[in-house]
Amino acid sequence: MKPPRQGSLHQRRCGVPRGNHRCGGPDQTRSWRPWSRVTVSEVANGNRGANCRKAAGGSACVSGDNEGVSEARRGYQRSAGGLAGAIVMSLLLISAIWALRQISGGEAADPAPTIDYTQSLTEARRNASFEVLAPEVVPPGWRATTARWEVEGDREVWHLGFVIDGDTDYVGLDQRTEPEKDALRATTPADQPKATVSVGGVTWKTFTTSDEDESALVLPQDGVTTIVSGTASETVLRGFAESLSPE
Repeated sequence: MKPPRQGSLHQRRCGVPRGNHRCGGPDQTRSWRPWSRVTVSEVANGNRGANCRKAAGGSACVSGDNEGVSEARRGYQRSAGGLAGAIVMSLLLISAIWALRQISGGEAADPAPTIDYTQSLTEARRNASFEVLAPEVVPPGWRATTARWEVEGDREVWHLGFVIDGDTDYVGLDQRTEPEKDALRATTPADQPKATVSVGGVTWKTFTTSDEDESALVLPQDGVTTIVSGTASETVLRGFAESLSPE
């Protein structure tokens, strides 16, 4: 005798009522995706469905991790561009500062140190074959920066130099046992003759440069050529020449 049939065919196959879609039935295909579709998609994307999106215009899946790499790369490019821009701006700023300093004359040169020429003057007066001159009184604001006594064969040279007027001009005294032409060429670029001038009742020759930036008073006497020269005005040079004394 056959046992009584219990439940429907669906119940006997699935052990659940027909309304339950977990086992076969026509409703299954509407509620469940084929295994292969789900598995391939999820496996291909490391089962990261929420982090996966399709690239625009294509069917390939771009994962969230790849998006992070792209964002990091773009961030690096922006950082590199910003650094390059900062370097360029710094160079432009440095160039602008340099140009402004050039226009304004740049940094002032270090002034020549002030010297005490007493020892050099004493040596020259003790050994020279002529009367060695020097100013009796140095005017205020004048600084002695060079002093030299030299003997080379028959040539004797006494030199004394000052900077004046806040170091903007120079006045020098030279006495040389040389002919006027040689002494003038060795001492100053002023070589254009001008009219003579009287200084303390003594006639001096005057010379200037072609641009008149430097002048010279020249007194050849008894085998010694005395020259007062510099960038100061001729009036200043004449006053200095008048102040010279052999004692």
